[in-house]
Amino acid sequence: QSLNLSSRRITLSIQTKLTTFYPEMSLLDFVHTHAGGKRVPNEYECKKLSRILKNCLTVTQQSNWKRVFEIDQFDKRRPSEITIESGETLIEYFKNEKNIQLTQTNYPCVQVYLPNEYDKPCHLPLEVCRIQPWQVYDKPLSKAQEAQQPRKYIPKPYER
Repeated sequence: QSLNLSSRRITLSIQTKLTTFYPEMSLLDFVHTHAGGKRVPNEYECKKLSRILKNCLTVTQQSNWKRVFEIDQFDKRRPSEITIESGETLIEYFKNEKNIQLTQTNYPCVQVYLPNEYDKPCHLPLEVCRIQPWQVYDKPLSKAQEAQQPRKYIPKPYER
């Protein structure tokens, strides 16, 4: 933006850009949207979701405070198949430590990191994750996604 003075008037120049953001929604709902229904995504869809959500920030509320994680990839394993250092599965850990009863245990988990701590990956069930709002989606859009965007309109010089 700039404001310029000329001999007879003031000129205001504004640059605009069409920006795409990740939707603010639960990660499970996001998966349902991209899988085309309320079903467990197949291996191909998990790879596609991993590409879409790579480096996206997700928020979890596992107790009375929120934590922000950066998504790395989808894991093929379910919460019942992943064990933590104490020997508990993710289902047992969330039930015993966080007092959260997981209900969507047939969905794959997501591998996440705390921002800037890439040497300590951890796994989270989809149902405890929510996409953090106002994140810019900077990857190229597919033709179908571009078609859903509002049409760009550039005014003619005489219309300005």
